[in-house]
Amino acid sequence: MIITVKVSEKESYKCELREPEFEELAHALALMSMEGGRVNLGRAGRFIIESCWVSGDKKIKTDAKILLSASLEAAELIEIFETEIKKK
Repeated sequence: MIITVKVSEKESYKCELREPEFEELAHALALMSMEGGRVNLGRAGRFIIESCWVSGDKKIKTDAKILLSASLEAAELIEIFETEIKKK
């Protein structure tokens, strides 16, 4: 996947991430709820960026505002599908 952070009309940054594996998704999901039950998408997304980085503009990793924007987008990779349990 490619994440693009558009700072202005003339300035944007891109990175490529590989698809996260189960353990990475599970850890990111745990990071989302570590702050007293509040959802923390930034921390989860940052973990995904750090774990799944393939290539891209290094400024995404070093500029706090750009990293936050990219992290919030990367957190979208954590998809929870509708499930159901039926007891016999």
